[in-house]
Amino acid sequence: DEGGQAHDIFNVVSEFGIVPDKVFPGNRINDKFQHNVLVNELKDVVKKANEWNKKFDASETASLDPVLKEHLGELPNDFEHNGEKYTPETFRDFLGINPDDYIEITSYNHHPFYKSFDLELPDNWSHSPYYNLPIDELVQVMINSVEKGYTFCWDGDTSERTFQHKKAKADLPKKEIGKVTQELRQETFFSRKTTDDHLMHIIGIAKDEDGRLFFNTKNSWGAESNNNGGYLYISEDYVRLKTIAIIVHRDVIPDEIAEKLNFND
Repeated sequence: DEGGQAHDIFNVVSEFGIVPDKVFPGNRINDKFQHNVLVNELKDVVKKANEWNKKFDASETASLDPVLKEHLGELPNDFEHNGEKYTPETFRDFLGINPDDYIEITSYNHHPFYKSFDLELPDNWSHSPYYNLPIDELVQVMINSVEKGYTFCWDGDTSERTFQHKKAKADLPKKEIGKVTQELRQETFFSRKTTDDHLMHIIGIAKDEDGRLFFNTKNSWGAESNNNGGYLYISEDYVRLKTIAIIVHRDVIPDEIAEKLNFND
């Protein structure tokens, strides 16, 4: 089924590179991919393959290629950009993107803190490592990232009634504000009240009239999805409870936390 994690993008960029949108535009209608159509067609192919074989056969994945090429187009081996010739790998290097500079961080106490582990999520099918920090330090990393001029990817739960994208705000109910603990995070993770629903792009910090901190967040649902150009503000309280993980640049990790993670060795 559909689903993945932020590290999947970095894994692909690391192995295959990256290309400009204009050289790999895909098949669009009104400048939009028909994602639902693509997914349904892929599911049909997988369903038929499963009917033929009871065990997984890697050769069957080749049957997905015609569907992908129809909707996404032929992946270019090389291309020109601003008068220069590139491959996907050399364009990645030209952009200065090094996937190894980014790490994924979570906060759950069923694994040791300051170590990495394979976070138990269905979407973590690549079994990528997550570094584990106490929630106070994870939030510290988030704030430090923005203050140092780095945006980052947030992975978390968007199923709460108080996640109100239309109103450009996500917060906890008043009775829960200021009461999030590490133990409560663990409880909601084990009970599946907190799941990895969605990835978004945190770009800034703001405070309301009461001095409460909010993260300015870019959603992917389109500029017309709310009255704030598709952006919303997520409270620190919401982040403390409903964050699954973040991906940040290594340079934003405060020295004292990097030392605990053995990043300074």
